[in-house]
Amino acid sequence: HQVLATSHTEGTLQEQTMAVDVHGWTVSGTFDVWFPDAVLKDYKLTSVWSYIYGGREEWTAQLNLYRLLASDLEINSLKVVMLFRDWSRREALASPDKYPQHEWAEMDVTMWPLDFTQRFLEERVTLHQFARAGGNVPWTSEDRWERPATWAVKKPTYKKAWRVFDNMQQAHA
Repeated sequence: HQVLATSHTEGTLQEQTMAVDVHGWTVSGTFDVWFPDAVLKDYKLTSVWSYIYGGREEWTAQLNLYRLLASDLEINSLKVVMLFRDWSRREALASPDKYPQHEWAEMDVTMWPLDFTQRFLEERVTLHQFARAGGNVPWTSEDRWERPATWAVKKPTYKKAWRVFDNMQQAHA
């Protein structure tokens, strides 16, 4: 993001913070880059596995919310630019059909209808307001970014897991 903040391409809007009032709360977001050809892009430093598994659901929500906040801009396309922190040239050569061939990749993000995005935002704010007032909100596993439990088997001299299993019985075996 430091590179984005210090560079500028003619006609683009970079690192723009937009805000909207929702049920008395100010909701704001800062998108990375809007291009004059009506493309909104967000840059992510991420693992290659994010690319292999098709991106993250929260990226879709995030970019659609940015689109809603930036209602005065024409936006016809949403994209995530993934910068891979763990990219390997060896893996790229070994698996050209599955592994990204460069240290970065662009992924299209599904655009939600604006009315759906507005309802999504209002529902999220309502849930947070209810929780802040002391209400018990049944947050889902996805809301908490929870991952399924796993069991790591380690060798005494290894720093990392030798193998990871989905259940304790397999790990003990």
